[in-house]
Amino acid sequence: MMAVLYHVLKRVSNGLGSRVCFGIQNGNLILESGIVRLRIWPMKASEYQTLCKHIIMSLLVALAVGCRKQADVIEITELREGGPEPVIPEQASSSSRFGFSQKPPRQLPMRGATELPPGHPPIDESMVPDSPDTAVMASIGWEVPEGWTSGKRRPMRIVTLLSGKDQSVECYIAELGGMGGGVEANLNRWSGQMGQGSLSAEDFAALPRITVLGQSVPVLSVDGDYRGMGGSTRTDSTLLGTVVSSGRKTYFVKMVGPRAEVAKQRGTFIAFCESLRQSVQ
Repeated sequence: MMAVLYHVLKRVSNGLGSRVCFGIQNGNLILESGIVRLRIWPMKASEYQTLCKHIIMSLLVALAVGCRKQADVIEITELREGGPEPVIPEQASSSSRFGFSQKPPRQLPMRGATELPPGHPPIDESMVPDSPDTAVMASIGWEVPEGWTSGKRRPMRIVTLLSGKDQSVECYIAELGGMGGGVEANLNRWSGQMGQGSLSAEDFAALPRITVLGQSVPVLSVDGDYRGMGGSTRTDSTLLGTVVSSGRKTYFVKMVGPRAEVAKQRGTFIAFCESLRQSVQ
């Protein structure tokens, strides 16, 4: 049966030219074309008949493919060895495994006396540009003391007020959701801005207290050379400040200016803090 199949396929292959080849190798009938290679081992007559049908269909497909324009043949004349595969740690991220680029992590400044507590807004007016669009909508009200005037709007501030000779004294209110870093941490930071060390537990407990928005809060008063967040310095200055948490928000009230001018405004600053009230929503 193999011999009959061989001669049948031989005649068909002659019609296809060199695109199909037949042969017998090690007792097996071999059919090979540009797209397929079959090894036909001895089998039953019924199996050969079924196989013949499949082979003839394959030859027709080979003929159709062979009639198409053959692509150019490119001879390989040089082989290159690839470099060693990179060793990827088992703990490597997907980005590292697949070669995706990643931005380096943002470097945070060293924590020091003049650094803002986590989540605290920028507050140094000398380094923050005017930005009316980012001013905070007021959730509290207050009474503006006589002689105080409105200053430029600043990011994260509710209001900025100026007073004193040549409007050299600045007072502002900032608002932040949550605890805003805590009262003690902010007062210590402000103390550091004046070139002074952090308050001890005894110093913090000894601070005078006032009532703001129904809360008893300490008031910091410290003299020195004020250093802004951007490195600017105001010599012979005084800083007054307090922090109060009310509901889900924290408010920061701070005054900075020449020592002599702030001394004149001390009582007015206390009255201003005590005038704060919750706005009707």
